[in-house]
Order: sequence, then C-alpha cells, then structure tokens
Amino acid sequence: ALDAPTEGRVFIDEVDVEPKLTVEVYDKDELSDDFLGGLTFRVEELVEKGVEENNYKLRNISHGNLRMKFEWFYLSSRREKLADIRRKQQSNSSSTCVLLIALSSASDLPNLKRHVGGIAEPNPRILFELSNQRIVSSVKPRTTNPKWNENHYFFLENPETEKLIVSVEDEPTKTIIAYMSYSLGELLKEDELTIERYFDLNSKQMGYNPKLNMKLSLRVIENLLLLFSSMKYIFK
Repeated sequence: ALDAPTEGRVFIDEVDVEPKLTVEVYDKDELSDDFLGGLTFRVEELVEKGVEENNYKLRNISHGNLRMKFEWFYLSSRREKLADIRRKQQSNSSSTCVLLIALSSASDLPNLKRHVGGIAEPNPRILFELSNQRIVSSVKPRTTNPKWNENHYFFLENPETEKLIVSVEDEPTKTIIAYMSYSLGELLKEDELTIERYFDLNSKQMGYNPKLNMKLSLRVIENLLLLFSSMKYIFK
C-alpha cells in the first residue's frame, strides 16, 4: 500500500546556483521502500510563476501522476512587518508567521527509575506543542545526552499571545522526564527575531541539571517559503 502524504512544506533560506526541488515517491514496505518515481523542479521557475497547481507525470513509472500546488512567499525577520500583516488580516484567521525550530541536543537528562529498583537510561524524544499543533522529534535510544540536529516548524496567527510547550518524553514508557515553556512574545524582542542558546529544563527528579540546546526563529509571512500542499497520488 502507498503511504501518500497529504501536505508538505520546504523552506529555502539561501538560493544557490540553479537550485532545484526534488520530489521522490516510494512504496512503503516493512523490509525496504521501493522507489516508484520522482520529479524535479527548478526553483527559479517556481518563483517566477508565484502560484501553480497541476498534475505532474512521475518519471520511471508508467501510470503515475502527482497532484501538487506550489506557492512562493517571502519571509521577513522585521518585527514591524507583523503589525502590517495583522492589520491587513483582521477579517480572517490565516497564519501570519512561521516559527522555525532548529533542535540541536539535550544534556543531563534524568534517568528513569525502575519499579524493581535501579535506574535506566531513557529513550528520549521531544514533543513540541503550540496552540492545537503538535510536532514530535525522532527517538534517541538509551542516552541522557541526545543529539538530534533536526529542523521543525509551526505556522501561527499571533506570536504575541502564543506559548511554545516543550516536553522531553521517554518514548517506550511515555513518561515526561523534563519540560519547559517559552513565550513567543519574548522572541519578538530578540534581534532578527532569533534566539539560540541552552534552555533550562524543569524536572521532578532531584540531582539533575537538564538543558535543551535549540534555535528559535520567527519569520513573518509576506506576500510572495516554498509551500506545496494538497499532494495526492493519482495512479490509473
């Protein structure tokens, strides 16, 4: 069976020489995923068109098409742009900003206490929550000093009233071993709407000093980020 994504987004911070967007389609399998076909787009052409929606014929497959919609936006780190965008969007509840999260690592996470005695290293993953949205990182097995080096993002309407909730969970037991919250209103006070540091984590266990290393960047959505949505496979 095909595991078909319904939505995806790609962010391009720096435009390289002849940058291209590559999309690959796989048949998900328990042993190994089979490559079915792919597409390649020149980013320059997508920028010129601004918006495009079409059925695209997949390469290396006889009867496969991919329905995609592309929309090009510009992201700004100027906080004064936020007031302008929100004033123009008073009549609707569309997103005004993107919160970009560069998750690096954590240190000195608490060990798990076993019921029969002794301790065990956790299998940590990070849970990010913002309003009714939730993002989960990958799991790092048996470590109190995990390294992720992952990028995540949220779309949001009003950063002045939003709070990012971050929890460190032991995946097998679903136990929260550390946690923190960060008001995005504070991020609006930072230069370039960006902060990068070790954040202190709270923990119910004594004797630990857990920290989370990550970078948070807020970007205001202007009129013209590479966003493709409503993706679906059409196999005839």
